[in-house]
Amino acid sequence: MRDLIPNTQYITMLWVTESVQSEAIYIFRKYTDQLLSITDCTSAILMNDYNIDSIFTFDGDFEVFGFETIPQ
Repeated sequence: MRDLIPNTQYITMLWVTESVQSEAIYIFRKYTDQLLSITDCTSAILMNDYNIDSIFTFDGDFEVFGFETIPQ
């Protein structure tokens, strides 16, 4: 998988470590009043870790985490 999309100045592959996975599961269980997926929670953890504050998505769940969604 790592060879399919090489790191470039435009693309950086982010890998889910055990620590990220554990944190995502914690967030997933914390927000039981929201319809979040474990994938959304994992993405949010990685976005925080890499100081990413906006995301191109049609999924409004990321606003729960305080991210800017594009388009809004």
